[in-house]
Amino acid sequence: MKTIFALILIFHFHISAINHAEAAESSLPKSEYLFSTGLLHPSEFPAPIFKRNDTNPTLDIQGISLQECDYERGFGLSSVDGITSFNLLLAYPPNTSNISFYENRADLENDVEIINPGNYRNTNPFNQIVFGKRINGNNGEVISEVTLTVIPIPETAVPIGDFYVCNSNTDGGSPTAVYDFEEIGRSLFGDEDVTFHANIYEAFENDRNFAFGEVLAQEFIVYIRKQNTCEPIYSLSLNILDKPEVTLQEEYQICADQGSLNLSLPSENFTYEWFKENDSNLLSGSSTAEISEGGSYTVIATRTYNINNALYECSTERSFRVVAIDNPEIEAVEIEQGYSNQILIQMREPGDYEFSTSYLNQVYQESNLFENAPPGRHEIYVRERNGCGFEISEVSILGFPKFFTPNNDGINDIWRIKGFQGSNNPVRIYNRYGKLIVKLENTDNGWDGNFNGKSMPADDYWFRVKLENDQEFNGHFSLVR
Repeated sequence: MKTIFALILIFHFHISAINHAEAAESSLPKSEYLFSTGLLHPSEFPAPIFKRNDTNPTLDIQGISLQECDYERGFGLSSVDGITSFNLLLAYPPNTSNISFYENRADLENDVEIINPGNYRNTNPFNQIVFGKRINGNNGEVISEVTLTVIPIPETAVPIGDFYVCNSNTDGGSPTAVYDFEEIGRSLFGDEDVTFHANIYEAFENDRNFAFGEVLAQEFIVYIRKQNTCEPIYSLSLNILDKPEVTLQEEYQICADQGSLNLSLPSENFTYEWFKENDSNLLSGSSTAEISEGGSYTVIATRTYNINNALYECSTERSFRVVAIDNPEIEAVEIEQGYSNQILIQMREPGDYEFSTSYLNQVYQESNLFENAPPGRHEIYVRERNGCGFEISEVSILGFPKFFTPNNDGINDIWRIKGFQGSNNPVRIYNRYGKLIVKLENTDNGWDGNFNGKSMPADDYWFRVKLENDQEFNGHFSLVR
């Protein structure tokens, strides 16, 4: 609490102008006195004044007034009682020494000092006079009447209106608002020093001042105290306004070159602005937007309130991504020919694909690897799982029997390779010593086990073939008789 001072007015009287009974009671010499009325700031105190009518110095009396606001309350908000705490030391300039205070004239005469002048509680409600004594350097005494005045403060807060803020809770549930009380104070009271409190009791006690915080309530009353004044406590109703609810996915997908994405939001009482990232041009100013290319997008939904002819806007901003999916494109098909017959499909770009082959009757799988593929020519199918395109490729799986029995019984009489067209790439067959036995220009005919018209003996034979990807494949088989 700030002590308030006013200018002192000093009147010069002759002793006959004052009450002689009071002068006698005070035992002061009958000489000239200096009386003062009004208020004096400590820095403006005059130096002690001594008047001499005889050989003894006269005693001067100066008047000072201290004021305090009656903000003190019990927890039950008891009535104004006119009793509060004063710092009597403020009656003198800072660092003044040799001062003492007395509760009444009798204590002054008997030198009964106030024990704690820095926290003195007045005993007479609203107005009381105490005495201050200062010893100057010449051992002279200056007695000051210190008038204590308690200014009453109303028990109830004075409403000053409503303050509105937008709901900061974007996840649903109870409304939440973040209040910048420093900014609210500047908007209402300019540069005045004000504090904000959760209830009127804390405002009276100047306790738990809000500066910045969250309030989890639809309506909340805050109590305002002006510092360094004796004005009443004010109350301000804080209100939270709802923002538009905007429900969008974090990501959408569209097929490249196959149409667009149409998004729609509730249109009632809201306005909308749609933007693409790094593009200041408005994509759409309505509740719907058509998006035909991938990228990051933002929509701002705004609700306008008209409260007592004042407009308030609350906006919700949502960002989302649109992924444009290209048609599937096969980069390569890797085939491990021979005993495992694996097919591995490599895609040009990563994506969400499914794979199948003609020998599986187009039953799709997530894996791009097929094992133990049967010999022959097959179609490979790749489709994008969101319906964005389809691609087909052909492969040949090399297959050959591990043995054959050329005995003209019609069973396994011919050895031939399957899944390979050898018109340009003949199959060469060698005996165990590496001698070329036969060169098959057309694999459809196969080998009947003869060389130059003679039957070859039962044994193991090796073959070599150049595949369509220019790789060579070597294998062996048995001729059984």
